[in-house]
Amino acid sequence: QTGGGSAIIASDGMSADTAITVKNSILDRNITDVIATENGRGVNLVNTQWGREYDWNYTDSWDGTTQIKENYGYLPNFVDTAGSPVPGVEIKALDVFGDVQFAQTSGGSGEITEQTLKTWQAERTVSGTSTTDFNPYTVTIKKYGKKFIEEAKTFAARTVETKQLETDTFTTLTEEQAQALTGITYTAPTKINWSDAETELVDVDNEIALNNTPITQSEFFGLYNNDAKTLIPSTDYAVNYVNGTVSFVAGYASTTVRAVYSHGGQVTLTNGTSTLSVDDLYAYLRLQKADVFTTVNGSDYTLYVDLVIGDETHSGSLVSPTKSITFASGFSYAFKGMGGYVDLGGLVVSGGTGSGGGLPLNISASTGSFYYPGEETAVFATVLNSSGQPVSATVNVYVYKPDGSLLTSMLAPEQITGFFKATTTLATSTPLGTYAVRILATYQGDEVQTNLAFKVLEAPSEFPPSVTVDAPALVKKDTAFVITAFVKSKSGTPIDCDSLALITIRDLIAQSDVVSSVQMSNFDTGKYAYPWSTASSTNYLAIVSCSVSDVSYVGVKEFSSQEMTPEDLNIQTTAGTIYAPGDEVNIYSRTIDGLGNLVSAVVTTEVYYPNGDPLTSGTSTEQTLGFFKFNFTLTATSSVGTYEVRTKAVYATSTAYDVDSFVVGEESRLLKIVSSVGVIYIPGETVNVYSTVYDAFNNLVSATTTVEVYDPDGDSLLSGTSTEQAPGLFKFSFGLTSTTSVGTYEVRTKAVYEDREAYHTVSFTVQKFTVSEWTVVVSDVDTIMPSKTYRAKVWILDNQSNPTDPYTTPTNATSTIIIYDAERTIINPIYISVQKLEIGIYEFTYTIPSNAGQGLWETEVAIEVEQGKTIKQSDYWGVSGSPADVKINAIIDNTVSDITASTTIDNKGSAGYEYHYEYCIVDTFENPCGGSDDIAYRQDVVWIGPEQNWTWTDYLTLDEVYNTGTYWFKLVVYWGTERSTAIRQFNAVSEVTNLLTVYKTGTGSGTVTSDPLGIDCGSDCTENYASGTLVALSAAPASDSDFAGWSGACSGTGICQVSMIDNKSVTATFNLKAPSPPPSGGGGGGGGGGGALPPTPPPTAPSCHGADFNLDGTVNSVDFSILLYFWNTNYPFKNSCVDINKDKKVNSVDFSILLYQWGGPGISFSKIDTRALLVEARGYGIIGKRDYYSGPAYLNRS
Repeated sequence: QTGGGSAIIASDGMSADTAITVKNSILDRNITDVIATENGRGVNLVNTQWGREYDWNYTDSWDGTTQIKENYGYLPNFVDTAGSPVPGVEIKALDVFGDVQFAQTSGGSGEITEQTLKTWQAERTVSGTSTTDFNPYTVTIKKYGKKFIEEAKTFAARTVETKQLETDTFTTLTEEQAQALTGITYTAPTKINWSDAETELVDVDNEIALNNTPITQSEFFGLYNNDAKTLIPSTDYAVNYVNGTVSFVAGYASTTVRAVYSHGGQVTLTNGTSTLSVDDLYAYLRLQKADVFTTVNGSDYTLYVDLVIGDETHSGSLVSPTKSITFASGFSYAFKGMGGYVDLGGLVVSGGTGSGGGLPLNISASTGSFYYPGEETAVFATVLNSSGQPVSATVNVYVYKPDGSLLTSMLAPEQITGFFKATTTLATSTPLGTYAVRILATYQGDEVQTNLAFKVLEAPSEFPPSVTVDAPALVKKDTAFVITAFVKSKSGTPIDCDSLALITIRDLIAQSDVVSSVQMSNFDTGKYAYPWSTASSTNYLAIVSCSVSDVSYVGVKEFSSQEMTPEDLNIQTTAGTIYAPGDEVNIYSRTIDGLGNLVSAVVTTEVYYPNGDPLTSGTSTEQTLGFFKFNFTLTATSSVGTYEVRTKAVYATSTAYDVDSFVVGEESRLLKIVSSVGVIYIPGETVNVYSTVYDAFNNLVSATTTVEVYDPDGDSLLSGTSTEQAPGLFKFSFGLTSTTSVGTYEVRTKAVYEDREAYHTVSFTVQKFTVSEWTVVVSDVDTIMPSKTYRAKVWILDNQSNPTDPYTTPTNATSTIIIYDAERTIINPIYISVQKLEIGIYEFTYTIPSNAGQGLWETEVAIEVEQGKTIKQSDYWGVSGSPADVKINAIIDNTVSDITASTTIDNKGSAGYEYHYEYCIVDTFENPCGGSDDIAYRQDVVWIGPEQNWTWTDYLTLDEVYNTGTYWFKLVVYWGTERSTAIRQFNAVSEVTNLLTVYKTGTGSGTVTSDPLGIDCGSDCTENYASGTLVALSAAPASDSDFAGWSGACSGTGICQVSMIDNKSVTATFNLKAPSPPPSGGGGGGGGGGGALPPTPPPTAPSCHGADFNLDGTVNSVDFSILLYFWNTNYPFKNSCVDINKDKKVNSVDFSILLYQWGGPGISFSKIDTRALLVEARGYGIIGKRDYYSGPAYLNRS
């Protein structure tokens, strides 16, 4: 419809639904570059530059669908940091809509087949015209053991590039080891593609809600204006990855949005007793080419999908105590089926929904990090409902040995509503190793479980021994009995005190000692006894002290004395302390005979109201030998007050009674306190006691909370009032001195709110570590540029590799951190900044001056871990102003003896620098440049500006490789005291030659010679020429002969040009001359000799037909191969015709002439329209300046 002036027209004479394809061209200076015609007569532009000036051709009205497509080629190849090809690299290209346009894997040479990518499209239908831009692309490059690459690329021309892949230092398994991993299953996120993507209308609140959650943040994500088919900038919206809500900035209301994204995904561990580590998980997911598990330091990891431990038939585990996993928003971990355990330095779930966790039932649990054989272990659990309120669930605890077998299982008693504690004592023969703890809670049909892990370690010889004191719980006054003490090491071996054990008996009612530090008798190793009687009826505490290696340790036992007649049967009953209306009351009883043996008696229980009326009665149920339980539920209207519990036991002919009581109070009157303190401290550390106070409805209340701390002897160490951090949350801190005694300390906490009180007791242990049990780690820093910030971390770890604060806090004022510059001058510490990141972890920074001396610097760290005990560590690092990035792009020529490489030096610094560089060829990888055993060696200097690069236009060539085989080309660049090296392996090959044979035939004789030299036939009629050489043969007949012509590889009678791409033969025919006619008789005397023949002219010089080097009448791929063979070779050439423009170089100008003559018969250089040639050359990057010439364009504008 526009008429003339177009470069390309898909005419209506073409068949419907066919397209013209234009490759490797330039459409310029046209009124319209492209015109397409209705009914599918379109145009495909491949690697063609144009101005996107187009129009449409039709008759009357438009029919059908027609497209104009723009495409460009993409050819990457992959090398490692040494420049060697990398096979097996997966590369994918996703267009702007998230659709995969190609997915390829590199071959042995590190390359893939060149791909053609659509970048732009115009389409016309009966409904109208639309354009689509497919840029920018997202290109992902993945190879196991290498760092994954993801980059945005806009294709506006054919792209050929080399991608250098760096080693992934966080991959610690070989590819074979990763392939052998079992017990891990990866379910990839579900992708929502453009074709089936949902569309949402932005409401007046500028929000939409995506249908599928949680959204996976490691995958492709794009929101589009569905009508305009354009990408919405990510700065115009915010995404809640948990619930799928997208909030837009103002102006998007009533816009229809199409969403392309991925959701879900999980990793399931079913490895059973075969422990998996975080390194194993990272290696497995890298093997799957998955981006869902990442790290920047090898310690802290981010997981973008769910982690599930266990299934219906297998348990799972993940153990890496020094590593942590943070979950992306919307994702978490869960134990399913058989469950399992996780032992990490941390598990962090992002984007949670409150303390209740949002599930119907939630559980958190804790236990000690390690125990010794013979110790009591304790597991604490808290069970909350979806509102975050504690609930009285049933909590079962299962402990598994290191080999996966069950050690024990138990029901965890509820301490207060929602808080549970289960204990078990390890045998002295308990195997060492990591134990798994599975905690299963059920409540009102819901179930939840979690897992813990602790280690059983060999008890150190200097660990405090234990003192166990025993006495009858109830004794008759004025009747002798024995108090015993048993002293043993943590290994369970009985040991004696340094001297005799000392006993103190304290009257707990009168608060006075009735026996003070009296020696006990030693009747066996580690066993002591003290006989005693009392005339008083009261409660006593027996305290036994024992010194081992001049350190005192204690044990205690409480007992009572009463006026009574010893019975053959005794019953002890406990009924709890406080209940609320509606609670279940549990009454526990124990029956023993006169010798203290448990017996199966018949136990009945009666409960009475506060006014004395009977409430309920019945027979208690025997749980196990001698232990009984009676339970009932209070009504919601039960009276407030003290209830009496009477129990009666009958065994044989004996009967025994006991009385207990409990209080029923209004729910709103109940008060609870839960406190916690660390497990182990060392002298000089700070102890933190945390308390939580809440009422019966689990509402946090601001009570007055006090703390009392008692040392291992039972003496008061200190006391004070806790500080409220937030309503109901309290903290009390105090410091241990450097001389604090080792042992177990008791912490008693008390809360007072209005007229109510609540109590909780916890304990901690003080131990001493030797310096050898401490570890100080300084992060390794490589090279820093001037004006940049040097940043390093220090980790202080105890003997369990747990971060721990040292005795002296690192600061720049305490000379903890010393930095030496390249001249060994100490940097003024006021310029060093030290910051505590968390317990035991510190960061220090220092800004390198712009004029800092380049060279090797040192950081020295001195940490006083205990008073008077210091550990020193150091790290050497460099300061460099102009670091260089070095690449060997390719080996251009690997034919002996001249080896040529394409190389690049990139100045990554902020200042220009004159680099000294050397390059060499060696026959072993380990051989450095510069030794006497180099095969070839050169050196030079080059100046490169800041952030500039230098690529040798004439390449680097070494010409002393005479033997074929495997070699390494090395390029080393020096700056200051530093250097960068690039290495590329190659195979040196011999030159390929083909045999040319000349035959002579006919009745005459003559000689055939060649250019280049070699044939002189005559006598020498065969010669080997390098493959691709163009040989010109000339025939010279003898004086009595004529040259009749060529046959074989040539024809005609002119110069014979033979392209030696394989073995060739040529036949020259010489015939005797015909007899000369007799002289013509003269006459008239004029024109003497008029009958004589003129002399035969000499042979003409070789005739070159432009780019048709093999003279087959067409410029094609054979000629292209010949040109490549002579590329960048030196004059004179074996085939002089390859230098088409006769400038004594075979380069890009000759290449552009060949392209110009492509498909034609070949034209000598003098006949070429040089103006058109320049147009063509510009299309291939030969001439980059627009309007370089004047005159009409070569491409017709008709």
